[in-house]
Amino acid sequence: MRKLRNYINSRWTDAAGGGRGLCVNPANQDEVLAETPASQVADVDAAMRAASDAFAGWSRTPMPKRAALLAEFLRRFETQEEEFARTITTENGKTLRESRTEFIAAVKEADYQISHARRYGGKFNASEMTGVTC
Repeated sequence: MRKLRNYINSRWTDAAGGGRGLCVNPANQDEVLAETPASQVADVDAAMRAASDAFAGWSRTPMPKRAALLAEFLRRFETQEEEFARTITTENGKTLRESRTEFIAAVKEADYQISHARRYGGKFNASEMTGVTC
């Protein structure tokens, strides 16, 4: 059985409280897929602090470099299509065909969004929700 951990601030960590949970196959409740950390508010706070601390450096990274980094991540992600499709199927009960389609759609959307990181500027629109821009 896989034992999963949180990835916070470039390190794999256990939940702050040390608790664990089980992820079971929804189609077969007797099949345990993985043991997961029972994350708490302290874990979320640590992740948010790490993201906030990293933001300053990321925001100073030139946009073409950001796009290149994200594109490299996407290339590596694409090589794991079968693993992700099988995981989606196991966790959600979808057919493998549906899961593969979902994976490919996610890759295409990510590629589209990365293309915007290669451009300077942009257009901001008001959202119908207060305090949100698009």
